[in-house]
Amino acid sequence: MAEAPLVEAAGLAVRYGVGADAVTAVAGVDLAIARGEVLGLVGESGCGKSTLGRAILRLVPVHGGRVRFDGTDITDLPERALRPLRPRMQIVFQDPFAALNPRKTVGQAVGDPLHAVLGLDRTMAEMKVAALLARVGLLPEHAERLPHEFSGGQRQRIGIARALALDPDFIVCDEPVSALDVSVRAQVLNLLADIRAERGLAMLFISHDLSVVEHIADRVAVMYLGRIVESGPARDLFAGPRHPYTRALVASVPRIGATDDTAVPIEGDPPSPRSVPAGCRFRSRCPRALPCCAAAEPPLAVDGAGRLLACFNP
Repeated sequence: MAEAPLVEAAGLAVRYGVGADAVTAVAGVDLAIARGEVLGLVGESGCGKSTLGRAILRLVPVHGGRVRFDGTDITDLPERALRPLRPRMQIVFQDPFAALNPRKTVGQAVGDPLHAVLGLDRTMAEMKVAALLARVGLLPEHAERLPHEFSGGQRQRIGIARALALDPDFIVCDEPVSALDVSVRAQVLNLLADIRAERGLAMLFISHDLSVVEHIADRVAVMYLGRIVESGPARDLFAGPRHPYTRALVASVPRIGATDDTAVPIEGDPPSPRSVPAGCRFRSRCPRALPCCAAAEPPLAVDGAGRLLACFNP
């Protein structure tokens, strides 16, 4: 019997605004993440990736569907009931500087959860902070410094140390390397991969950079305008993308010696979430659109290759 997923979303929906001004950022998403698995979530900016990650952590309100964490339905849990689960699910934000309090030292930023949640005394907390900083490649004396004294890559390492402080089972990495230089980006990615292997962490790794996701993810889910349009093992998806949107994204990744020039680039910008096209959401930009694509939205279903796909003409 297969083990139940650690994280599971079913029909998840998130809206911003009310009435005629409401915008649906996440429109009925289903996904599951196993223990120790890294699911890469990719798509163009504004497609709802970050909102989905925050909704799974209950950091934004959920307006439809369900979220389960380790077998517990957390969708409607009041904050008091959710609090015992909070240490087990953490987040690493895109902007490491904005995620840190500029008036708190690194030792305070990483150590506060140790006091508030674990009740560690000062000596034990300082030892734990020193160990966490060492694990992410920083020095113990860095605990006395303020965030502005560090580079972007160092600040992101601090953010990772803080996320690890309470020994979580699941981390949402929300574009964690997009603001970093290329050389630093590789270092932080390798750090995350090593920590994942050591601790058996499950991750939702959000990025618009497919080359980054290809490096770290076990499976990949492709998101377009609030919906998942394709999902499958990373190696299979990158080797043979099925959805026209996925194919265009994969073709846009620069590769040395690449010779495949058959992929048609994506034309234009994504439609506004306020005016989602009828039928398939991608049809207005799709080179393979058929008349039926305007009549109904294709369901996300298992195709002949065992991959989840939402397309009438893959």
